[in-house]
Order: sequence, then structure tokens, then C-alpha cells
Amino acid sequence: MKGTGKSAYLKWLNLQFPVEQYDTLLTTMISPEPQSGWLARRLSEFFGTRGQPSHTDHLLRDVVTRLDELVDEKRKLVVFI
Repeated sequence: MKGTGKSAYLKWLNLQFPVEQYDTLLTTMISPEPQSGWLARRLSEFFGTRGQPSHTDHLLRDVVTRLDELVDEKRKLVVFI
């Protein structure tokens, strides 16, 4: 319910992850999402990748490339929905 502290809790939880090791994305899901691929679009925006929003496969490829880079950097991604 509105005002129960969900957002405040997620913001606090987000602060518990060391910024040197973790990237975090706080996002919401509008219920119901009108199209599949909504998370790929949000991850693409988060990473600043170049994929075209109308081509989910390009977005996924760009997101996977960025996730591989995070692994190489010994970082982790946490997504709060």
C-alpha cells in the first residue's frame, strides 16, 4: 500500500551494496507491462547502450555485452523491481 515504506526500504537496501563492487538499478514495473522486453529496455537505458528500442534482440545483445564487461571488472549488477 502507498506510504508503507517500500521505496525507502529499497533505497536503504541499495546503500548496503559497496559502490566499488556493485552497480544497482532501481526500477518499477507498471502492471501489467504492455510489451515483452521491458526489462531489456530498462537495462539498456541504465547501461547507456546503443540498441534500438524496437529491436529487443539488439538490446539484449548490448546488455549481455555490458554484463560480460561487469564480470571482467569483477563487479555485480543488482536489479530491484
